[in-house]
Amino acid sequence: MPADLQEWLENNTREATSVRVRVGERANPSTVACIIVAGAIGDEKFPSYDPIHVDSWEECHDAILQTLEGAGWGVEPGQECARVHVYGDTGQQQKTWSRVRQVENAVTAGVDTSVLLSQELIRMAGELRRSFGVVCGALADQSQGREDAITEMIHAHRAQIESQAHAELVQVLAESEAGVEEPTDPLQNAAAGILQGIAGQFLPGPGQPPPINVRELVLSTLKSDPALVSELMADPEVLAALSESVEAEGPLDIEPGNDVIPPETPPSPMPE
Repeated sequence: MPADLQEWLENNTREATSVRVRVGERANPSTVACIIVAGAIGDEKFPSYDPIHVDSWEECHDAILQTLEGAGWGVEPGQECARVHVYGDTGQQQKTWSRVRQVENAVTAGVDTSVLLSQELIRMAGELRRSFGVVCGALADQSQGREDAITEMIHAHRAQIESQAHAELVQVLAESEAGVEEPTDPLQNAAAGILQGIAGQFLPGPGQPPPINVRELVLSTLKSDPALVSELMADPEVLAALSESVEAEGPLDIEPGNDVIPPETPPSPMPE
């Protein structure tokens, strides 16, 4: 068989790029391996499988034999038929090599069903492994697509913010060049109102009487109440305050018509 398969590959692979190996029942053997020779095509030609890559058709021959042996061709029940399909660069099937090997000491009905059950479980595990690989690939593609979509959304949002900021900057510069006053800060307005209210308590506002003159108030009070003058002049605190004020202001300037009579001083004692 190996010589037969090797000769068949030499005669039918001049324009071939890959091989598909199937092992199983005669009606519809299952695909157990896909082999790509010298990287002639991409893995996308076999989307449901994980292709094996080899560098020459001699290595492809060895890989086919290992695959047939690993699948239990001619050894395990239900694995009697082996088929090798050769494909071109466009994915079309060119030639098919097919052989049937009878399983020695095949399990007959009623002899040992546990062996047959174990073999079916092994086959099912192989199919589950391939199906799991396909599901993992689909999930990886879905995750990558979601990540790309989120990245594009972030870039679009950032571009929108930058565009809006640029438009607002242009508007502010245009208003500044046109002499448009910017709206005042509400806190500044409130502070100015508080200061105006405090100043209004000490400074006369429009329509209000001027502040009271203290000198005129004192003179009018003394003229209207002569007894208050005598009382103040007898008050030591008032006299002390007047004395301190006179000393701070310096000597008194006596103007004509306003003579000030100094208080009488006792005569000095005569020398003995």
